[in-house]
Amino acid sequence: MIVKRRAIYDNVLSIPAGLSGAFAVEHVEQPTGHVFRLANARTAILGGHVGGKVVYDRPTTWRRLTESGVVWMSDYPIEQAQHDRELATIRRGRVLVGGLGLGYAATVLARRPGVAEVVVVEKSPEVVELVAPHLVQDDSAARRKLTVVRADLFEYLGDLPARIRFEHAFYDIWASDGEATFFEVVVPLLRLSRGRVRRTPACWNESVMRGQLYDSISSQWASLMMMPSGNGTPTLDELCDASGSVWRDWTVPFFRWVRREGPDRATVEEKATLYAGCYGRSSFSAVWQVVAGEDVPDLEVRR
Repeated sequence: MIVKRRAIYDNVLSIPAGLSGAFAVEHVEQPTGHVFRLANARTAILGGHVGGKVVYDRPTTWRRLTESGVVWMSDYPIEQAQHDRELATIRRGRVLVGGLGLGYAATVLARRPGVAEVVVVEKSPEVVELVAPHLVQDDSAARRKLTVVRADLFEYLGDLPARIRFEHAFYDIWASDGEATFFEVVVPLLRLSRGRVRRTPACWNESVMRGQLYDSISSQWASLMMMPSGNGTPTLDELCDASGSVWRDWTVPFFRWVRREGPDRATVEEKATLYAGCYGRSSFSAVWQVVAGEDVPDLEVRR
């Protein structure tokens, strides 16, 4: 077996194949010598994910969770690597996990000695039935840390009193890692977590989503430099005016700063990285206030 870095990936989970309602856990066999990539072009370019490969000298079996035939997730090495990236800093305390899936995040976290408790919120009873009974069966100490709650994550967070209940959180209740997921799911979850989770929650493939935010800012700025008078694209003054749409308004403070400062390309790239990397987090308004002297209000996002 050839493994880049130290992760093994194979047989982390022991979830049997099964069917419950529209949901299914399916087993997928791969032959000896199959090459598993740890990143693809999208995650490498947008999220900065490190590549590499895993090759086994024997046949392997992997699991995937589907709903009506549509894949929600798998435990292929690339998805484990994506999860490991976000879970790396979660080492202690009570942890909230949004979305059970195949139970990979819950398993990894419950096995960590410093993690005291893992509360998993999953709204689908079928997923709970298929997955929950089979988690960390070989580790009684880890098993005792796990609690699975059947609830909608938004409702669960909204019902929690606004005081710290968890040290960390990890959310993965989506299948797509596009900008719509960021604005409609990730940002509202980050907002709901304020005062309930001490540290900023980690979200599956959030780095890929934020890479798209950066590309959005940088491409709009490049268009301004090539066509400052518009010619079918928004002018700088238009980008500085609120429109009532989150798709434009989230960048309004950034382009007001551009209009005021007239920065060069290197400075734009530096500040765009900061803006896209922090947007939606609890500290963002304070950070941008220091950079630009302007508050960034929370935008209303419809789910």
